[in-house]
Amino acid sequence: MRNIKLRHRRRGVLLSLRHNMFIQMMVVFVLLSGAAVAMLSYFLYRFIAQSVIDNELETQKAAIESVNSYLQRQQDEMRTFLNGIYRDHRLAQDMVYYLRHPFEEYIQQRLDQQSEGMLLPVPPRITDTLQNMLSDNPAIDRMMLYGSERQYLHIYSPSQSLRILHTNGALSYIPDVMSMEGPSFTLPNVWIRKATGIAETGLYSIRMAVNDPISITEIGQLLFYFRSDDVRNAIRSYREQLKGDILVLASDGGVMFDSSGRHYGRPYPYMDQLATLNGRGRLGEDAYFSTISDYNSGYLVAGVVSARELETAYQGAKRTIWIVSVAAMALVALLSSLFVLNYAKRTHQILRFMRKVEDGDLDARLPDGREDELGLISASFNRMMDELSRHIESEYKAEIKQKHAEMSALQARIQPHFLYNTLEVIRMRALSSGVADVADMIYSLAMLFKSFVNPSYETTLREEMDMCRLYLELFRIRYKDSFSYAIEYEPSLGRAKTIRMLLQPAVENYIVHGLRKDRKDNRLTIRAYAIGDDIEIVVEDNGVGIPPDRLDALQQSLRLPETEGQSFGLRSVHQRLELRYGADYGLRIRSGDSGTTITIKFPAL
Repeated sequence: MRNIKLRHRRRGVLLSLRHNMFIQMMVVFVLLSGAAVAMLSYFLYRFIAQSVIDNELETQKAAIESVNSYLQRQQDEMRTFLNGIYRDHRLAQDMVYYLRHPFEEYIQQRLDQQSEGMLLPVPPRITDTLQNMLSDNPAIDRMMLYGSERQYLHIYSPSQSLRILHTNGALSYIPDVMSMEGPSFTLPNVWIRKATGIAETGLYSIRMAVNDPISITEIGQLLFYFRSDDVRNAIRSYREQLKGDILVLASDGGVMFDSSGRHYGRPYPYMDQLATLNGRGRLGEDAYFSTISDYNSGYLVAGVVSARELETAYQGAKRTIWIVSVAAMALVALLSSLFVLNYAKRTHQILRFMRKVEDGDLDARLPDGREDELGLISASFNRMMDELSRHIESEYKAEIKQKHAEMSALQARIQPHFLYNTLEVIRMRALSSGVADVADMIYSLAMLFKSFVNPSYETTLREEMDMCRLYLELFRIRYKDSFSYAIEYEPSLGRAKTIRMLLQPAVENYIVHGLRKDRKDNRLTIRAYAIGDDIEIVVEDNGVGIPPDRLDALQQSLRLPETEGQSFGLRSVHQRLELRYGADYGLRIRSGDSGTTITIKFPAL
């Protein structure tokens, strides 16, 4: 039994939580707020990550542009050097002779020129010019001048004296290599490396064709070998902020420069991806890259950074964002819970006071004086209870008065019955005596009196017109030929509902105040007609008009309470119509020297 009770209690708690609007609101609000914070954190993280990536790519792009400018300057310097040789006519002739003749003949010619130099200036030597270029430019590791006619390779190096190698086509592929057209920037050819004994891997070359300035035919090749590590000078200013690797690749994928030093001596394995992908791809792993290509010179400068390495740059920001997000979600959950629980507490207070009222405590009042929605509900509840108390008190008193009125009506019911019988006896006596007009007056009076004591509040327009006709008939008999009346209305309007005693005060006002007893043409006309959804009754006479000051006072008296002032009957009709149907309905009075017109307006119900 105890376990059953505990299960029922837990089920009741779960049901109450499930149907608690504020708990549901709190859960929904916390979930929505948490989702919003999570989405905001995610987009902020993505924004920061993308900003870091964009900044790194911008740095990478600036670095490879600097490397490209460095290589272009080297090429321009070498081209300027060769053009300088061409511009010096004697030096150009010396270079052509140097390439087309054996070295011993060239030396002998120079000795002859030197012996003749006592009379003429000695022309510059191409060997001295090349050696000076090598000494003045420390970035050049060595220089090679090849003559294609005699197939000799002249090697200039700072650490060695001039070496001359014969590269016979039957013994070497060097003549074939030199005769092939290719890009300016290349790696040292493998046959040249073997022939010259070059063991270093961190070298690249700039090759330029040497032409005979007279015949413009190619007579050889001039090769400049540069140390790859000197390219680092171009990216020195980016060293602190640059991530990843900077590479200079030959058109065949050979590595001319590698900032990491990992790819020297073998073709770069991802050359095809760099040429086909755009900005991001798999280069062994997911990576970002930027490239600049110079197809004429035959090299490609690339900056490559792995996505994993970039993640370390914004890993700290990622950790901070998630910590702040979790703290924000916890704070939002706490604040929303406190806010919702505060409203729940106030709402439960309102429900508790409502239950007190249900139990009969009509003096219960809510103490919430705040100006928000719940405060307005509390104030409305208090006003409703005050109004309910006043209404109960007034209804109770009205019920007591009604009981007294019913008792009085029961006591007075016998009196009209006695009066009807008495008037009927007098009327029958008048008829037996031949006084017919007196009998008609007594009949009209009896009918009027019977209508006056009718307890009903409403009547039809036809019944009201009939009662008015009985009343006017009394005065027509009284004044005989000096008074007449007319009542005109469509029969279809007779079914319209209206209040009782609507016309009698207006007619009585004419009989008492407007009838001219010295005239024979006194006349009263009552007309009723429909105007839209309303009915207007016009009571018009030709009697004594109302003076302007008296008319103004009468118009103002229509708005006075029923217990004050004169013209009680007209004021009662106006106020009853206004209270019954609204301010658009009531009674209007116009008057002049030739009579008075009273217009009564009410809806055609």
